[in-house]
Amino acid sequence: MILRSFLEEVGLLRARIEKLGEVSAGDKSMVDALRPAVAATDNGVSAMVEAAKEGREATPTMTARRGRAQYVEHGGTGHVDPGAASVVILLETLAEIAT
Repeated sequence: MILRSFLEEVGLLRARIEKLGEVSAGDKSMVDALRPAVAATDNGVSAMVEAAKEGREATPTMTARRGRAQYVEHGGTGHVDPGAASVVILLETLAEIAT
């Protein structure tokens, strides 16, 4: 029950981050991991982790359009976005606790 509530809140979190940060998928941010993770919510925490990892692994080819990385040389291209990486760590920790 608590886990299900938390997973639902992750979807609200994603929407709020997108709105406040004026960020969307492809902007090289935590949203690139959060969005696919939220889409996988119905399949459980493990599926969310895998989806988030895929999103994280897509970020090195992106150029940051929002956040601090946009000020780094070449917009951080070639590097994993730290926000996307932190989303994966959060979900991996959640998966450990939930099992």
